[in-house]
Amino acid sequence: MGPELFPHTSSLAGARSWLPDRWDKEAAVVVVGYGATGAVAAITVAEAGGTAILLEKAPEPGGSSSTSSGGMRDVVDSKQASQFIKNLGLGSIDDETAWVFAETWTEMKPWLQKHGAKLSPTSSKLAAYGNMRPPDYFDIIFLASREGYARGCGRDLFAFLESLVRELAVEVLLNSPAQRLIQNPTTKEIIGVVVES
Repeated sequence: MGPELFPHTSSLAGARSWLPDRWDKEAAVVVVGYGATGAVAAITVAEAGGTAILLEKAPEPGGSSSTSSGGMRDVVDSKQASQFIKNLGLGSIDDETAWVFAETWTEMKPWLQKHGAKLSPTSSKLAAYGNMRPPDYFDIIFLASREGYARGCGRDLFAFLESLVRELAVEVLLNSPAQRLIQNPTTKEIIGVVVES
């Protein structure tokens, strides 16, 4: 086992035997996985004034985000998108959760633009598949290609997010798979992670 990291907490009164004797690093948030989602989480923490550490098990960051098409669904109609989310959950997602998710989803494009992302000039709709009509409450957006193509791909999306992570000086640990979480057995709060190094 390697270093033990923990999200900084103001007090761990009454330390117990389940706590390590020492912590190798401290941060407000430890993000496990440095793909697009992990990058956005760390960026959000850093912009709010907190410290973040990004853990990635692979020798290079990017995950499946960097090898994807890079297309992102942009919500055009929150109400219909909320129903779409509920349908995906097959009864396991309540109205409020679906609505919050759909409303938050509408913030993606403005967030990208606020951070300087250049979006592809085309906002293509999903193509029909067989006799299935695609939903009309989403547009598909892409970042503009860094190489002059009509639209970017996942590599372009991740390169953009990685530049923000670097600009904010977020600490990144590559080749660092998370082995187990350290949890307060009473409160169930996750306060740390053991990392293989």
